[in-house]
Amino acid sequence: MHHSLREPIVSPGQNQNGRADRRQKPGASPARIVLTLVCLGLAAFPETAQGEGGRWSLQTSAGYGRFTETSAADSAGLQHLNNPSSDPTLNTLGSLAAAESLSRRKELVEESHLRFGAEYLLGESRSIGLTIGLNFESASTQCLANCGEFNTAYSVALAGSGSGSSQFSGISSLAFQSILPVLEQLRRPDSYRYLMLDFGINWHIMPGNEWDPYIGAGLGLGACIGSYQCEALKMVPRLGLRWNAEGYYIYSELEYQTKVFTNRDAGIRILSEPVISPALHIGIGWNL
Repeated sequence: MHHSLREPIVSPGQNQNGRADRRQKPGASPARIVLTLVCLGLAAFPETAQGEGGRWSLQTSAGYGRFTETSAADSAGLQHLNNPSSDPTLNTLGSLAAAESLSRRKELVEESHLRFGAEYLLGESRSIGLTIGLNFESASTQCLANCGEFNTAYSVALAGSGSGSSQFSGISSLAFQSILPVLEQLRRPDSYRYLMLDFGINWHIMPGNEWDPYIGAGLGLGACIGSYQCEALKMVPRLGLRWNAEGYYIYSELEYQTKVFTNRDAGIRILSEPVISPALHIGIGWNL
């Protein structure tokens, strides 16, 4: 009789008594299920990296760019070529200003970038990705050459000579023609910021591999923020490299941005020429 009562206690096995067995038996099955799912997930991770997971991923990155920009210099000195002065001082300043006006202004530009976005992978191979993002960019400029010093001095001297002898007849109108370009350059900002909404497409050459290089292109539309107002258009070819891990990836992108600014500030030609700027982004993405 005792043997028959103990038989069911021992046969489930691996436990010391019936009470302990009854407590562990309900929990044993979920534990095995969780362990099995974890093992399957680890075993299937290479397949997940190859596109079996979600198609969406969220991204954030920071970037930096540094380049030299050339643009048209102050044009005030060009007035001297058409209206030379007999005054030796004014004539000397005019010649220096003319030489400066005929040269190109050179500026060192440093940019910082901050981007938040998402990518959606298309197709069975998931080699094509569509991207969308919000990009904040700020830039600071430092003039390196032909910064307008001679044009400014020439315009000030020209304006001060407007009440001189008759040989300077019509000099006042000439002074206004010279001063306006200088005022334009003096009001040129040495820093500016803008927000852009970016749209793009990527072609992943080795989708799902641990290392995934890709090429892409983007288009950005935005506007300046702060005291200076403008609209901005950006076109971007890019090269990227992604390192895939479980549930996330780390990536870097080298962009060669071409930006065109349309100014709303009437009469002030600032950033009126296309800006071509390289930028390096480093970021992280989360698979959804």
